[in-house]
Amino acid sequence: MNTLLYILIAGGFGFAIGRLWVHSIRPIQNSGEALLARQLLANFPAPDYHLMNNVTLRVEDGTTQVDHILVSKYGVFVFETKDYKGWIFANPNNASWTQVIFRRNYKFQNPIYQNYKHVRAVQSLLDFLPTEAVVSAVVFTGEAEFNRHFPLGNNQGE
Repeated sequence: MNTLLYILIAGGFGFAIGRLWVHSIRPIQNSGEALLARQLLANFPAPDYHLMNNVTLRVEDGTTQVDHILVSKYGVFVFETKDYKGWIFANPNNASWTQVIFRRNYKFQNPIYQNYKHVRAVQSLLDFLPTEAVVSAVVFTGEAEFNRHFPLGNNQGE
């Protein structure tokens, strides 16, 4: 009886340590990224689609972290996810955009430009595919509302 109790305690302890270890090395995913991942999995199922989340790729000046890459026979879709609220003042040609929440302004990098770096990294990794097979997609989750210009730029950030 004591042996079984020790095995159960040791197994539970090992499980808890393993869970802590896995969570400590796994990249943190925000709620918007998790929501988009669930939606992509629900709407683009295997075997026709394969979803990769939180992918870190080497680039010339270090690494870049891609939120989601959806691979299919229809193309490779590279997603940048923004989980914002408030008003977003954006122009696809500007290097930075502004988030306004209760009269406070926060600048952030134009996600079209940001995702362009991700697309280029994926294109160089998959250099056997035509460049147009790798497609950029920027998705805003949350309660953000766009004002002035809605970002309709192409994936070259132009």
